[in-house]
Amino acid sequence: MRRLLDMVFCERCALCGEPVEYGRASPFCRICQVKWESEKFQLRSFDGELAAFDFPSVDSGRPPMRVICTVAYDPTNHDTAASGLIFKLKHNATRRVIDFTADELVSLLVSALPDIRDGQDKSELIVTYVPRRRESIGQYGYDHMKLCAQAVAKRIKLRCIELLKRRGSSSEQKQLGRRDRIENATTSIYINKNYNCNGKTIILLDDIVTTGASLNACTELLYGSGARLVITAALAVTRRKL
Repeated sequence: MRRLLDMVFCERCALCGEPVEYGRASPFCRICQVKWESEKFQLRSFDGELAAFDFPSVDSGRPPMRVICTVAYDPTNHDTAASGLIFKLKHNATRRVIDFTADELVSLLVSALPDIRDGQDKSELIVTYVPRRRESIGQYGYDHMKLCAQAVAKRIKLRCIELLKRRGSSSEQKQLGRRDRIENATTSIYINKNYNCNGKTIILLDDIVTTGASLNACTELLYGSGARLVITAALAVTRRKL
């Protein structure tokens, strides 16, 4: 029966392309799952501390933005598990890929904020995300970080609210340098006036952080709208930041 289910509901490993057995939670085969765990471990410090990276704030009067991350990502190396997962997430995300990414982000958040799952008042906590470019949504049919943020919020019993939006047309961040990335993000992303984040703690999620421009622009918008605290987390950090 399991062999029949594997044939009918076959999904390919995000890295090597081999079939992943039916019912498996990971988008990786068992061999590539080991690779994923190894890549995550490499980003941790020797004492097991979470990987956190500081990025200069757009607002010179504000301390650097600290982003917690799960894994390192090298955009020039397509043989890593991180590269395979991010490609699937952006271009052909299945429910399994979304759920796996959400589980990894929840694990990251719970490690950084132990009380977030059960121990604290959640009425003032909101999950949101860096919105995808409209051109990419039109091309691929979905906003991957919206789906991930909704799945994260469901797991930790929080509200997921679209606090940020993008204007109609914007350049791809990966094609720009840091200064141009900041300008592009600042001009293309705006606050959603339909929601009030005054006094709230915001968990802001993104897929990859390189220069921190998008997260920085979003963070400043949220603080400017009255957020008490913005906690930033990303699935991956590019190796150029390491």
